[in-house]
Amino acid sequence: MNNDYMKRRFSHLLSYAGIGSIIRDNNKFFTTLKDIKSWIISDDLEIKHTKRIRDSLGINKKLIFPPTGDINNKGELIGTYLQSTIFPKSCFCKKCGLIYQNPFKDNQELKCKCGGNLEQIPHCQVSSNGYMDDVLWHNVAHQNNDGNCKRDLQNAYLKFNNHEQTPTITCKKCGSSGKIDSYFPKYFSKIQPWISQSKKLDDKQKAQILSINDSRIYIPKKTAALVIPPESRISKNDLREMILNNEELYKKLIINKIKFRPEIYMHKFKCTKDELINAINDIKNGYPDYGKDFTKLDLLKEEYKALTTKFDDMDDSEDFVTKHYTDDFKKLSDIEDAKFLVKIVSNLVSVKKLREIVIFNGFYRIEADIKENLVKPDIDGSSKYLPAIELFGEGIFFSLDERFLKIWEENSTIKNRTSEFKKRINDSHNSAFENVVIEPRFLLLHTLSHLIIKELVINSGYPEASLKERIYSSKINNMAGILIYTSVADEIGTLGGIEQNAKPENFIKLLNKALQRALWCSMDPVCSEQTGQGVAWLNMAACHACVLTSEVSCSYSNLCLDRIFIKGNDRGVPILSFIQNNLKADVRNSEIGDGMEVVIMDSSIKKFRRFNRKFNIKKYIFRRYYYLITKFIF
Repeated sequence: MNNDYMKRRFSHLLSYAGIGSIIRDNNKFFTTLKDIKSWIISDDLEIKHTKRIRDSLGINKKLIFPPTGDINNKGELIGTYLQSTIFPKSCFCKKCGLIYQNPFKDNQELKCKCGGNLEQIPHCQVSSNGYMDDVLWHNVAHQNNDGNCKRDLQNAYLKFNNHEQTPTITCKKCGSSGKIDSYFPKYFSKIQPWISQSKKLDDKQKAQILSINDSRIYIPKKTAALVIPPESRISKNDLREMILNNEELYKKLIINKIKFRPEIYMHKFKCTKDELINAINDIKNGYPDYGKDFTKLDLLKEEYKALTTKFDDMDDSEDFVTKHYTDDFKKLSDIEDAKFLVKIVSNLVSVKKLREIVIFNGFYRIEADIKENLVKPDIDGSSKYLPAIELFGEGIFFSLDERFLKIWEENSTIKNRTSEFKKRINDSHNSAFENVVIEPRFLLLHTLSHLIIKELVINSGYPEASLKERIYSSKINNMAGILIYTSVADEIGTLGGIEQNAKPENFIKLLNKALQRALWCSMDPVCSEQTGQGVAWLNMAACHACVLTSEVSCSYSNLCLDRIFIKGNDRGVPILSFIQNNLKADVRNSEIGDGMEVVIMDSSIKKFRRFNRKFNIKKYIFRRYYYLITKFIF
């Protein structure tokens, strides 16, 4: 086996093992991955049919796959590779603690003068604007003296003592010592381990020494979007696609508008002259988007439109294939136990196939709140490329009834609770919500999404970390939908375990159990009565025992979650099913807040039927006195 190379999945390169992260190589050394300027990039790495996504996200760069390679049986590299560099460079002796500044230079043996083995010091200095460098250990040891002891780059004179809770650096020459947690760097000899450019920090920038396992050292920023019609319907054998993929011809005909001889390309593409001219004209007119300009909000709006639209002529070879179950789901309203849940849902769609583009925007260090501190994949932003990957998968989409939501959203108590979330988000400057309008429906949808994910784990067999969410929330655009999906790099996609749950008879059970899950938490009443918990108090009635999911499943850092928006409480927050009941013609006179929750109604019906069988109570009594009985008996 060739230990000079290590394999990494595409998905890992866009997350914890991406550009600027610290990972362990096959030789057990810590290394950091260099930026994309060191990549060998060819035209065939470009990800096609992403114009809508790039325009919506304001990206004027090409999206490319990371270059790939493999190791054959002889240990030889086939293809290309991504460059990394050993970091941290500083090492210490496991036996005596002496620090060596850079023993990797000139391939020196990693041995101390005392005979002990050298090991990388598991600490580095980072700043809030994205810098990362080896710690100036001399400065740490002498942080409390007048600086008469001079730095020596040739000899080992500092000792690293990690036997205490906080490591201490001691100078053998003068006896000075200092703890690493009390030293805050102001100077970086390198802005990144592979970029020899020194910087002095100003007072606004934070810097500190962190353990290389600290999650604050590397916080990746990525964006995901779905490929939808018309781009998802494009065939690779389409003449227009063949012209677009022929860069030489595209530049000549479309960009530079050079006259050409059709005969040459008629033979090349095996088409007639008219077909060739029509294809070229179609591209000039804006194929496949035909001149549309998109904004970030439009990205979700267009996805929502695609998910709620029936495409009768869909083909399984397309990248976006859906099957609508809404009509079949509405038929379940004839079943007494299901009618309340059926009224809540306005659309139910099985997403049999989807294509997701995940873009690596860069990374943060220490904190991810300030947009200006994002470090680009090429560090300085001059490259014309952005790393990205495409994933294929399946999912379930459903939306909530707008009439139902609009009544509920107007309640003053709901508005006040939402306002508190808004205030906390504004105070926290959390970048996860920079493009989110915090409305009651968003908090409801996000919490419900997590509850659905937890139930799908049980029903589908997928691990929680493999499920993802997309929240479509906008009062202005009448959007109130949730897409729960899974995706993998294999073009064949996943195994169908998710989309099967979109069948009406399965989904009604899934939704009911998810709502039941919201009613009770093993940490109640503590969890339910929380007025704030989590980062910047951006959760209320939500904890790991009830709502919080795997970090990779949540699009919003496991924040803005609150079960009270579903279950209600004794402070006057209305319960959603009460609003739904008011929309029913046969409950016109019922008051908001006077009744039972959807899932409790379902449970009470079952209990009452057992009660009915036992005591032979007549059915007309059940129908007439249902609310009274559930209120006082159950």
